[in-house]
Amino acid sequence: PKSIYFVEERVREDITNRLSRGKVDVVITFEDNSEGNLHAVTDVNLADSYYEALNQLKDRYNLNEDIGISVFTRIPDVIKIEKCEEDHEIIWSILKKALHIALDNLISMRETEGANLKADLLQKLDKISIEIDIISQRSSLVVLEYKEKLEARISELLDGTELDPQRIAMEVTVFADKCSIDEELTRFKSHITQFKDTLDTDVAVGRKLDFLVQEMN
Repeated sequence: PKSIYFVEERVREDITNRLSRGKVDVVITFEDNSEGNLHAVTDVNLADSYYEALNQLKDRYNLNEDIGISVFTRIPDVIKIEKCEEDHEIIWSILKKALHIALDNLISMRETEGANLKADLLQKLDKISIEIDIISQRSSLVVLEYKEKLEARISELLDGTELDPQRIAMEVTVFADKCSIDEELTRFKSHITQFKDTLDTDVAVGRKLDFLVQEMN
């Protein structure tokens, strides 16, 4: 509300200090129910003007009536009722308590959701690790299978002619170099370790996890 607009920057600062990521909408309502927040204000200049005008009328028409206080109470705007100016620090101290309760609740909810997400991600990482181990074991057999298929194919083509072991070994070596995924497997295992370590930190990790997932893909 405009009446307490002076607290907006403080609210912003408090939220920024507590939350590092996300879009936050804050709605604040304000109603002053304190007693004694009204006081009477006298417009002395206006009263002087009325007093002078009334005295001129008395003189002009030879009136004997006294100009008493009751006269001024009936004149609009000479005495006005206004709200006392709110004490900014008192308002902020009350608002700050409400704001911190809201932030505490929000952070608690985020931590609960984060814990559930962490457990789910760790479970998925464990499944991926099992698959990576299977791939690691399988990768060592690929070259052997290729060698066996190559020898069988050449034997078929040569129709019983003796094979050249050196030529076969050379072909297998070239294939082994082309199909090697040792580096990829090592990097993937490293990414899994980094992912788990990142999940155990107490800072915002969303962007870093996004990057690691891209590297895994």
